[in-house]
Amino acid sequence: MIGPKEKQPRVHVPLVTPNIYKEEDVVEYNKKMLALLESLPECAGDEQAGELLERICRDSVTIARTVKPPAKKNKFYHDGWSPIFFVLRAQLICMINIRRGLCGFKHVHWQKADRTRHITDLINRWRAVVDRFTFESENKNLR
Repeated sequence: MIGPKEKQPRVHVPLVTPNIYKEEDVVEYNKKMLALLESLPECAGDEQAGELLERICRDSVTIARTVKPPAKKNKFYHDGWSPIFFVLRAQLICMINIRRGLCGFKHVHWQKADRTRHITDLINRWRAVVDRFTFESENKNLR
């Protein structure tokens, strides 16, 4: 018989230092590091020097992460689905529903008077999906 699952010990994962390359980020990082260095107490011996050095190392990573926080993941990207695929999928659903309404499918058949309204509603739904995303312009890629 298998016993209760043992709790795995937590593994320390070191913080990743972000790459700071913009001038304004470098200036802000330098200001915060100078403030940190000025706030440190005087060093009394080798043991305290080691502790201060460790504190400087840890705090420098924390300061770098406050200057340039880690990039947020795209909340519209799930399981290999990119924003372009979501938009294309919305377009496909819109076209299928228009075809179903015009040709009649599973008791869905639009009257001639209501066709324009139904098509407009479906296109507005599709447009709402497209408007949730931002795409790079072609002009930016040509430079």
